[in-house]
Amino acid sequence: MRFPEGRLLSLQARGAASLWISLHVIIGAVTRGEVLIFSTSSLVVALAMTGLLGHLDTRRRREMIFLGNLGIAPYTVPLVWISVVALLESVLALAAHAISK
Repeated sequence: MRFPEGRLLSLQARGAASLWISLHVIIGAVTRGEVLIFSTSSLVVALAMTGLLGHLDTRRRREMIFLGNLGIAPYTVPLVWISVVALLESVLALAAHAISK
């Protein structure tokens, strides 16, 4: 298994980060800013959906064949998306905890 190089990884990470930001903006607008951090069960669902959307987006853009030709396994794309969203959620939770003190 090969891991995507920096440029390919940054493209996938940028897509995951924009999805995460969009999700939080929409939820913030719907709840009028009352919901900042997801519960654990909601976070697990959001991470699973993020991995699925990352895989579907990569297939829609026909990048999966390109990544496969580079020797990158198909399951690494959803893992990258899930990792980025998990990292951003962790940073948000830590920031909210630090602010609330």
